[in-house]
Amino acid sequence: MTKSTGKRRLAQFACLIAVFVCGSKVVLSRDGGERKVLKKVEPEYPSVLRDKGIGGTVRLRVTVKPDGTVKDVQILGGNAVLAESASRAVHQWRFAPADHEGPTEVTIHFGTRQ
Repeated sequence: MTKSTGKRRLAQFACLIAVFVCGSKVVLSRDGGERKVLKKVEPEYPSVLRDKGIGGTVRLRVTVKPDGTVKDVQILGGNAVLAESASRAVHQWRFAPADHEGPTEVTIHFGTRQ
């Protein structure tokens, strides 16, 4: 193995580790008041995108019922495949109960850029 081949393999291995370690990151931006997340299901990073190093940011508007369950998830932007994965996960979230129904914006980052 040549010196440049070894460096290239080391760089590829480092990138692969970074993708597995970083996975996805969730950021909540509450428009409808403070609603604590009681149960958070992490979105699955689709392996076909993860293996190719394709990441991105997905923005969702989540309508939360007074009992804390998710009523609706609207995709505001992002890669369609990642957005579908994020939407499936967020549909399973549970928020703290409140006396009103309201929207919450959720941003989910997939990949190494956080």
